[in-house]
Amino acid sequence: MIKINGNDIMRSGKKIGWIDGNDIRDYEGQKVGWFEDNDIYNVGGRKIGYVENGYLNASDGGTKVPFEKINREITGGVLTEVQKCAIYMLLD
Repeated sequence: MIKINGNDIMRSGKKIGWIDGNDIRDYEGQKVGWFEDNDIYNVGGRKIGYVENGYLNASDGGTKVPFEKINREITGGVLTEVQKCAIYMLLD
């Protein structure tokens, strides 16, 4: 389970990353990707997912995760669906 504390992204009491504007960074501060509108991109700029109708969809068409599941996995903070989905894809 991931817990959001301010901009920090925590797992089991350890900081695993943080939200920096639209960027998601790992615990070392390296950018691992970002979100824009309803789309999620990896650090190389490839679109890896998008949020639509309450689901996280992988761009390759292989994965469709209901937002309710992501909401159970990521708690705390006041985040949008796309922010939580980006964390789920990039740091899980």
